[in-house]
Amino acid sequence: MYMKPYPEEKRETLAERSINDVDDFIILFEEIKGTDASSLEKMVTPPKGFPKNRKLKPKARRPLFRQFISKLKRETSDANSVVWNQFGQIFRWWVKSQPELFKIIEDFKNDADFNEKSNECTVDPNSELDVRCFKVLLEANRNYQINQETIQRFYQYGYFLKDKQIEDLINNALTQEEIEHKQRLEELPGKCTAIGN
Repeated sequence: MYMKPYPEEKRETLAERSINDVDDFIILFEEIKGTDASSLEKMVTPPKGFPKNRKLKPKARRPLFRQFISKLKRETSDANSVVWNQFGQIFRWWVKSQPELFKIIEDFKNDADFNEKSNECTVDPNSELDVRCFKVLLEANRNYQINQETIQRFYQYGYFLKDKQIEDLINNALTQEEIEHKQRLEELPGKCTAIGN
């Protein structure tokens, strides 16, 4: 799946969200794992005098994340600004750090929304293919492969605009707690049979 640029309406929504819920942004950043976490650390501008090659402890990274998030708020009008391109990269790293999500959307084809030669996006967010992506995620959710919480974050922090159809799909997804409960219920008959033998 190719990621589309963030439209102005979504940039404004995320900027507003960053004011009201900056901690959720930081949690999103902290969910990035492996070499991408190191790349994220290098991307956020360290304060003067901070050695760039030094590994930061999680608490020390938070002020840097806050500084980066404050830049998002100031640059909502320019889709091609450095900070929004960086945020798009951060979001892709987050997706890669969610193996259950990455596995599903990696195979999802939305090439038809992009120019074949230039790879430029030619269709606005929430296209038929974008909605179909959420239908695929809901189907995977019904097979206990991904939870509602991850799908919700993908929607909230991705390029998608507010959309009732997508939100209805997400609302019909099972939470992690519901998945675990259903899995335990499905295991019961086998456990009862084993006890009876």
